[in-house]
Amino acid sequence: RYAADMAGLLPVGSEEEVAFAESLHLFFGEDIWDNTVAPTMSIKDKDEQRAARKELVAGKLGDKLKLLANLLDKHLKDGFVCGGKLCFVDLFLYNWLCFLSCGFVDGIPTDVLDAYPTLQKFL
Repeated sequence: RYAADMAGLLPVGSEEEVAFAESLHLFFGEDIWDNTVAPTMSIKDKDEQRAARKELVAGKLGDKLKLLANLLDKHLKDGFVCGGKLCFVDLFLYNWLCFLSCGFVDGIPTDVLDAYPTLQKFL
């Protein structure tokens, strides 16, 4: 937040828009990573790890991506999360979605976002 503030990238808009942007950052930054993908990092067997991640995509992670897509459908304004202006949450989500779909994480396919046109459009 400090760097975002210094760069002029804190969310700007109505109180509701700012609260939404902050919530997205916390929910998707902590909840999705910490409660879905991160626990699979400790699985030593690569086949088990890939299988666990495949289950995530079909279940818990897929549900979270669907929720994110639905929220962005309702709240995106001019392509931005908050107030029609770029803020750190836009950059955070962009980075996170790119990382998730780039193929770096074994078992999460590069087409993981194909079922979510809103997320693809956001990128």
